[in-house]
Amino acid sequence: MDADVKARPGYHWCLILGLVVAIYCSINLLIPRLPVSGFIQSYVIQPVLWALLGWVVLVSPGYRPAARLRDRHVIIRFALLIGVFQVLLYIIGGFFSGFGNSPYLFTPIGITTNLFFVGLKLVGIELSRAWLINRLRRHHTVLALVLVATVYTFLSMSLTQITTLRASVETLSFMNSSFLPLLAESLLATSLAMSAGPLASISYRGMIQAFWWFCPVLPDLTWVLKGLIGTSVP
Repeated sequence: MDADVKARPGYHWCLILGLVVAIYCSINLLIPRLPVSGFIQSYVIQPVLWALLGWVVLVSPGYRPAARLRDRHVIIRFALLIGVFQVLLYIIGGFFSGFGNSPYLFTPIGITTNLFFVGLKLVGIELSRAWLINRLRRHHTVLALVLVATVYTFLSMSLTQITTLRASVETLSFMNSSFLPLLAESLLATSLAMSAGPLASISYRGMIQAFWWFCPVLPDLTWVLKGLIGTSVP
């Protein structure tokens, strides 16, 4: 890569954001059309794409998070505690709305496959989130925070969920139980990544992802409870 091009921050800003959007569109529009099994589409191609995103971020110009070095470890531990607290509230909510079995496999192969899928996606997303927010905050911190958090909120939703939204009770339920909690989670994760880098947002979101993917019994929350916990804690 040409050194002059690599030195331009705008070039990498466009590259990282464009790659994020391209991966999202590929997962929702291109990969489902490939003549391969659903397993290959979900558990091989998608993790490879997220790993590619993480690699591109790692070889891009570095950045410095907003917090001082000695404060970052405190923020990372704080992020982990928030994730634990949110999980505890989900469990408490289950005592009011009931529990159900996890839909995921808990065989050794199933756990390994899900760990590969969730882990690479989480790392790729959070590396890129931290890179984007810390490069963009130099120009306008609040605008960058809102922009990055919004982009990564939609990244957590399928294209079908977005394009089928209508003025209905189902949409209201979706907004309360899914969109608003995802937005709140994304805002907190983006703030953590801005302050202490990707380890902070991985600590927070990793705890929540680990609970939903690797706990054999899960709370069957009503959309009201799910929205209340997912929105208020972050």
